Amino acid sequence: MPLHDASGFERLADDTYDDTNGERDAFADGHEREADHLIHYGDTMTPEQQTSSITNTLPNTDEKGTCPKMWNSIWLRVDVLNHHGVSTTDATKEYGWRYGPTAVLTIVLGLWFQVDYSNKILTPWREMRQDGTPADRSLLLDYVSPYILTVREWNPKTLFLSSPSPDLNPLAREGPLTVFSTGLFVLESTLLEKEVPASVLGSFNGSDFHLSNISSSIDASSTILYYGTRTRFGVCKAGYVTGDYEASYEKTTTGGDHTVRTSFIEDSPSTIPGLPPVLLGAAVQSSLDQAYLGTGGQDWVLSQQVPAFYQILSAMNGNVSIGHFMEPQRLIDSGTEAFNGLAAQLIHRHMLKPSNTTVDGLALYYENRLLVRPLSVGFMGACFLLLAGLSVALVFIGPRDVVPCDPGSIGATALVLAESSALRGLLAGQGPARTRQIRQKLAPYHFRTMVTPGPPSTFTVEPAEHGRPMTSPSPESDTDYPSKSEKKWWGPASSKWPFQFTTVLFLLLLIVLLEVIQHISDQRQGFTSLRTDGFSTTHAFATYIPAVVAFLVSSALASMQLTVCILVPWLALHKGSAPASRSLFLNLTNRLAPHRMLIALQSGNIGVLLFTIATSLAAALPILVSGLYVQTAITTYIPLAVKQTDIFNFKQNNLFFEDNLAGTVTGLIAFNNLSYPEWTYGDLAFNKLDVPDAPEHMFSAGDPWFTTKVQAIRPSLSCNVVSLDRMTTSWSDMEQYYGPGHKTEEIIMTLNTTVPWMCEHPVGNTTEVEWLQRFLMPKNGSHVYFGQASALGWGPGGLQGDGAYDTDFNHPMATAITGEYAEDWVGGYGCPSFAVTVGKGFATRKVKTTKNHTSFDFDIDIDVASIMCFQHLESVDTDVTLSLSSLGKIPTDHPPVPDESTARYLVNKLSNYTGRIFEFPLNNFLLTLSYGTGDITTVAEGSARPINPTSLDQAVRFLATANKSLPIESLAGHRNAQNLIEASNRLYKQYMPQAINSNMRTKDLNTRVSTPDSVAARVKPARFTAQVHVPGQLRLRQQAAPKLAMQIVLAVMIVFTVAGGILLRGIDKVVPHNPCSIAGRASLFADGEVSTRRLVPYGAEWLTEAQLKTARIYDGWMFSLGWWESDGVYKYGVDIGWIDKGKTDG
Repeated sequence: MPLHDASGFERLADDTYDDTNGERDAFADGHEREADHLIHYGDTMTPEQQTSSITNTLPNTDEKGTCPKMWNSIWLRVDVLNHHGVSTTDATKEYGWRYGPTAVLTIVLGLWFQVDYSNKILTPWREMRQDGTPADRSLLLDYVSPYILTVREWNPKTLFLSSPSPDLNPLAREGPLTVFSTGLFVLESTLLEKEVPASVLGSFNGSDFHLSNISSSIDASSTILYYGTRTRFGVCKAGYVTGDYEASYEKTTTGGDHTVRTSFIEDSPSTIPGLPPVLLGAAVQSSLDQAYLGTGGQDWVLSQQVPAFYQILSAMNGNVSIGHFMEPQRLIDSGTEAFNGLAAQLIHRHMLKPSNTTVDGLALYYENRLLVRPLSVGFMGACFLLLAGLSVALVFIGPRDVVPCDPGSIGATALVLAESSALRGLLAGQGPARTRQIRQKLAPYHFRTMVTPGPPSTFTVEPAEHGRPMTSPSPESDTDYPSKSEKKWWGPASSKWPFQFTTVLFLLLLIVLLEVIQHISDQRQGFTSLRTDGFSTTHAFATYIPAVVAFLVSSALASMQLTVCILVPWLALHKGSAPASRSLFLNLTNRLAPHRMLIALQSGNIGVLLFTIATSLAAALPILVSGLYVQTAITTYIPLAVKQTDIFNFKQNNLFFEDNLAGTVTGLIAFNNLSYPEWTYGDLAFNKLDVPDAPEHMFSAGDPWFTTKVQAIRPSLSCNVVSLDRMTTSWSDMEQYYGPGHKTEEIIMTLNTTVPWMCEHPVGNTTEVEWLQRFLMPKNGSHVYFGQASALGWGPGGLQGDGAYDTDFNHPMATAITGEYAEDWVGGYGCPSFAVTVGKGFATRKVKTTKNHTSFDFDIDIDVASIMCFQHLESVDTDVTLSLSSLGKIPTDHPPVPDESTARYLVNKLSNYTGRIFEFPLNNFLLTLSYGTGDITTVAEGSARPINPTSLDQAVRFLATANKSLPIESLAGHRNAQNLIEASNRLYKQYMPQAINSNMRTKDLNTRVSTPDSVAARVKPARFTAQVHVPGQLRLRQQAAPKLAMQIVLAVMIVFTVAGGILLRGIDKVVPHNPCSIAGRASLFADGEVSTRRLVPYGAEWLTEAQLKTARIYDGWMFSLGWWESDGVYKYGVDIGWIDKGKTDG
C-alpha cells in the first residue's frame, strides 16, 4: 500500500520508514541512562503495553491497516467558510442601527480570526505535505506570532499560495470593516412621497366678466398696447395661453408662510370661457383705467397725472423716474413683466370660480430615515468581496489533511517529533539557539511529512539533504551549541514592558481625553464645528478617526493576549514541574474568547483570564465608538457690526397728492394677504439697517438671524367725538347743486356742524367754525348707511373736510389744487387733521300743494357719529428679529415687541405751532385705499328692508370689511363713536407706516429731523454689534452615556492589563527563539525525553484532545523548561522532572 504523502515519492518514503525504525530504537537506547536521574511520577509501561493502549484509542484503525483521518480545523470546513456575512437587520431603533453593524461585524471578525489562525498554523504543514520544502517555507515559516511591531521575512509567492495575506490581514481586512461599519448608517431627514387625492377648488370662467366702461360682454376685437416715453415706444400684442403645470404647495411645520411653486409641463389648446386671448389687453387696460394710484410723484405735472401703468413700472424699479424707461428694451422688458402680473391678478380675481375637482397628487414630507453612507458601503463592500474571495480560495486551496492532530498546543509538536527521529537529531542542541542559528542549521535541508499505515499509523517529518533522505543525525561535534551564558530571550514587542506601559498610559490618556472633550462638548454644544459641504470631513471626526483609535487599542490588547497565549505554556514549564494539562496540552490560541476564559480558569491561569477579559472589552470599543459622537445642528452666535443706513424726515412729503402706493399697499395687506414690506410691521416703521461684514459661509447651513433693540416710529390718532347738539341737517336737490339736467332719485343731505376751535394755536377771536359735509339719500325713504373720511383744513374762514378731494384729472369733476396750497393744507395750527363720519338714516318725503304749485320737502332722520383726530408719531424702542438673507423682512412668527416704557412722542414744527401734533393731509390715501368685498348690507331696526350701503366712501368701506373689523352697524351711530375711533385708529396705524416707509426716508444722515426732544435735531445713526444666530451649524457632540461606558471599559482594561502583567511577569524571558514555528518548538523538545517513545506511545499524534486525556498521555509526569546537563554539556529545553534551578542562572 502506498504511503499517504500526497507527493508520489513512494520508494523514498519506504526507505525512510525502514531507516527511521532502526534509528528510533538506537536513539531511544542512547537516552536511557540520561533518564536514570529523573523523577518518575507515573506507572511504568512496556512498549507493548503502550502500543496496545494507544491502539485501542485510535479511531478508524482496523486489522487491514487503514489510516485514521487527519485532523482538520472546524474553522476551515466548507460550510463555515461559505456562510460568513451580515444579514439584514431591523434599523428602526437607534441602538440597532447605531451599534448593530459594528457589533455584528465584531462577532463575525472574531469568528474569521479563527479561520485566519487555523489557516496560518496549518500552512507550514501543507507546504511539507505537498513536496520537499526548504525550512524557510516549512519548519521556520511563522504566520502566527503577534503582528504588531513584529518584522518577518516572507516570500510573495509563498504568501499568496499558503496564507491569504497573513501579515496584512488584521489591518487590511478587519480594520476597514470595523472602522467603516461605525459610519455605515446615518439618521437624516429625508424627503418622501405619498400619493394622495387633491381637490382643485376653483376653475377659470370669464363668461360673466364685463368691462366697466362698456355695457356688453367683451367683444371679439383684438387689442394692441402701446407703451412709450416721449419718443420711445414699445408695441406689444397682448394674449395668453393655458397650460398644464405641476404645482407644489409647501407649508412649514412652524406655522410660517407657505410657498407655492409651479413648473411647466405642456401647453393646452383650451382658453378661458368668455375671455378670448386677444381681449386680455383690453381687460388689463380697463382695470388700469379704473385704478387711481396717485398723481405720479416726481413726474407729475398739474395738467396731466402719470398713468397708472407707469406708476407701477416706477414702483417695480425702486420709484425711479419715467426717464429710466427711455431705453426701448428696458421699457419692453419691464412693461411685459408688469402686464403679466396685472393680467394674472385680474384673471384670478374676476374669473376664478368655485369648483371641486379631484386630481392625483403627491404629498411630499420629511421623515427621519436611515441612510447608508456610500463611503462606508464602498470600503465595506470591498472588504466583504475580499473576504468572500478568500473564503472561496480557502475552499479550494485551504490546508486540509496535513496534520494528524491539533497543532495549537506545544505538546502536539512533541507527539509528532517522537516519530521524527531524524528531525530530532537535526535539532539536537538547538534549544538555546537564536532563530538565525536554527535557520543556518536547517538551510541545507528540505522537509516533508510522511504517513505510514498501521496499525498503528505514524506521521513523520523527514529531512532530506541534496535530494536524498537523511540517514542519521549530524554528529554533535558538528553542532554549534550556543553559550549558556547568553541571556537573550525572544519575545514580540507586545511582551515587553515598554509596549505594555505605553498601552496602559495611552488608555489613561484616552480616559482623560474623553472627560476633557465631554466638558467642552457640554459647555459649547459640541467640541468642534463641522463643515456642511463634505461628508469626509464630518465623518472623519464623528466616526472613522475614533473608530481607528478604538481599533488600534483593540489590536494592541489582542497582540498582548496572543503573546500571552503563546508563551504561557512555556512560562509554566519555565517555572518548573508543570503537569501536561497546564503546559504541553494547554491550547489557548485557537479558541474563542469564552472558551479561552474557561480554559484559563480551569488551568489556574488568572493572568491569561484577565488579559482575555481586557481584550474582549477592547473588542467592544468600536461598538461603543459607534454611538460616541453624533453631529448636531445647533445655533451658534457670531458678533457682527450693524449700522443704520437712513433716517426719517417727515417733511419730505405731506401726502396730499402722492404717497408712492402706500394706500394701495395698505389695501393689499388687508385684503390680499400681502406681507408687510421691508422695514415695516403692523403699526411700526423701522430705519434700514445693514450688516456689511456678513461672511458668505454663514448662509450655507441656514438663514442667520439676530434679535436687537432698535428705535421704531409708531403713528397713532387721538380722537374727539363731535357732539350731536352741534349738528343740523338740510337738503337740496341734485339739480340745484349741480345744475339743470342732474335729476336723480336722490337728494343731497347737508350735515352742518358747528365745531369749536380745536387747534392748539388760537387764531384771533375765532372760537368755532362751520363744517359742512354732504351725503346722498334716496328720495323714496329707503334706509341708508352714509359715511366718509376727510382730510381737514382749518382756517379763520371755516373748516374744509367733505370727503376726499379728487385729484385724478382723468375725471371731469377733479379739483384743481396747487401744490403750494396743499403744502399747508391743514393749517399749521396744531389741529385735528383727520375726520370720519358714519351714520344711518332716511329721508321722508312731504308734499306741499298750493293753487298753482306743488312742492316737496323732506324730513331727515339720522343717527350719526363724527370724530376728529390729531395725528401723532412716537418713537419706541422695539425688540425685532431680522434675518440676514432677507434683512428688513420681519418674520410673522417673531413679531416685533415694543418696550412701552421707552415710548415718547416726537416734536413737530408747523407754520404756526410747535408740539406733538403732525398734520399730514391724507387725501391721496382716501383716494387710493381699496376695500374688501364683504357684505355690509344689514336690515334696519324696525324695518324689513335692508339698508343700502352705497353712500359709503372707500375709507368707511375699508373699516367695515378689513380684517378684525366690526360690521357697519357697529360703526354707524353716535352710540358707536368709540368703535369708530378704534377702527379709524387701526386703519391709520396700518397706513401710516407704509406712508413713512415709502415717502419719508433719506440717506442724508446729517439731515435735522424731528425727535422727542427737538423739532430739528441731528440724529446719530445707530451702530452696534449684534449676536447673529447661525442656525444649522453642524457641531460634533460627544454623548455622555457612551463616554461613561468607554471610560469604565478602559479603566477595567487598565486594571486587568496591569494585574495580568504582574501575574505573568517574566513571560518575556522564557524562550530564546521564536516558538511559533515548527522548528522553534521542536528544538526545545529535541534534547529531552518528552518527545521519546518512553513517554509517547506509537500513534499518539493521531489523538484528539479528549482522546489524549482518555489515553492518559503524559499523565503523572511533571515537565520543566530550562538548562540541564548532559555529558558535561548544558542544553536548554523541556524535559521531565525538575530542572536544577541553580543551573538556570549559571
